[in-house]
Amino acid sequence: MIIFNTIEPWQRTLRCIFTAMALWLLFAASPVLAQESMMSAPQTPVSDLLNADGTINLNNGFSGNLDLNGYHMVNGPNGEPRFVPINQPQPTSAPAHLSSAGDGQWDDQFSGSGVSGANNNVITTAIIGGELYIGGYFTTVGNAAAKSIAKWDGTSWQALGAGLNFNVIAIIEFNGFIYAGGQFSSTGDGSVTGLNYIAKWDGSNW
Repeated sequence: MIIFNTIEPWQRTLRCIFTAMALWLLFAASPVLAQESMMSAPQTPVSDLLNADGTINLNNGFSGNLDLNGYHMVNGPNGEPRFVPINQPQPTSAPAHLSSAGDGQWDDQFSGSGVSGANNNVITTAIIGGELYIGGYFTTVGNAAAKSIAKWDGTSWQALGAGLNFNVIAIIEFNGFIYAGGQFSSTGDGSVTGLNYIAKWDGSNW
C-alpha cells in the first residue's frame, strides 16, 4: 500500500526544476511543442480518472501527471494499481513506517492480493499513451524488478530497461519519448553514465 500525503516543499521545488529543465532542453528543439508540454504540466486529481473500483481509467485519452495527495494505493488481484481515499478503512497490515516523504511510500509487504507493491518511495506518477508511469526510489514493483521508474501497461508492471540509479522526481512525455528528471547520474546498471539529472527513454534504451 502507498499513502500519498502532501508533498514536501523541497520536493515540489525539485520536481518543478527538473520539469523546467526538461522543457527548456526540449524548447531548443521545438518551441511550439515544448510550450504545449508546459501547458499540460499541472497535475490532475487522480479522482477525476478513477473507475468505480478505484482502478485508473487508462482508455479515456488522458495524458499528463497525476495529483495523488490524499490517496493510498493498493494492488488488485491481478496486480493492478487501485487508489483509495485515505479516510476509508485501511488494511490492518498497514505499516508503521509510512511517512510524508515524497508523495508517499508504497508498502513493500503484500497488500492481501498476493502481489507486492514498490519497496520504497514513489514520488511522481503520470499517464502517457494509456499507461501509468511511476517514479521514485525503489528496486521492485509488483513482481517486476524495476529501478526508480516503472510502468503499468494495463496488464502488468514493467521496468524501463535498467532503470535509473537514484530518485526520479518528474516524468513527462515529449514528441513520443519519455523524459525523466531526478537525482540520478546513470542507468540502474551503470551502463550509461553522465546523465546529469535528466534522461530520455526511447522505448528500448536510455
